[in-house]
Amino acid sequence: MSTNTERQQILRALGDFFERRLKFYAEKDIFDLLRKDVLLFALKGATNSESFVSEAFAALESSSEEGAMGDAWQQIATELSGGLESGDLTLKREDTLWVMEIKSQTNTFSGAARLQTLRTLKVKRDGQRRVRRARHTDVHAAIGIIRGKSRDDWITHPVDPTDAVNQDLKGFNYRYLVGEPFWIWLAGRPNLLAVISDVPELATEIKKLETARNASKAQMLTELRTLLRSNSLPDDMPSIMLLADRHHSGVLRRKRRVPKK
Repeated sequence: MSTNTERQQILRALGDFFERRLKFYAEKDIFDLLRKDVLLFALKGATNSESFVSEAFAALESSSEEGAMGDAWQQIATELSGGLESGDLTLKREDTLWVMEIKSQTNTFSGAARLQTLRTLKVKRDGQRRVRRARHTDVHAAIGIIRGKSRDDWITHPVDPTDAVNQDLKGFNYRYLVGEPFWIWLAGRPNLLAVISDVPELATEIKKLETARNASKAQMLTELRTLLRSNSLPDDMPSIMLLADRHHSGVLRRKRRVPKK
């Protein structure tokens, strides 16, 4: 069972997430869906306004949720670590200062993104080593992956001798923690979902978010059907594609919203 302190930390960490998602639902309208690739949804089986809004709304949510949730997980890590500084992601463990980068899952730490993350981390580590040299403090680098198959390894980054661009990363050594080992090392907890589910106050925020989501989706469906009727168009995908084309060409424009008082 989580402590009261942990529950308050979780609430603080997720507060920004809930605010951002509520703002997202309040600001979106049907034109955000018409900017999507309408043909794609027709090919996926959408046949009318209801099925189009259902598919396109889910896609719109998905494209914005990952960043918001990644930030939320990082904030949770900051709160529960008992000392992780969110500005530069440094954490003191005994006599060692850890300079960290936190990623949501392993596929966000691959390819070019991996090299850029390692380069950023190395620059931060080297900078901290220069600052802490006089204090005789060990400084190490770590990559923490929030979700994934458990792993806790030390990795020395290999660089091909013919790769002139990335020679600065040759020999860079860092700790690589994924999933349960990361959370145990960071917060002393193997399963953060258990901690989060033990925060009853979240139920109120989740309900607010669900209400806002349903209202936004319903409003978009109403707006689309109104556009179809006002343009004397039937409720089918060719008509919705025509509205999207008119919007892209500037013929069909979003009306200026009157701020709610």
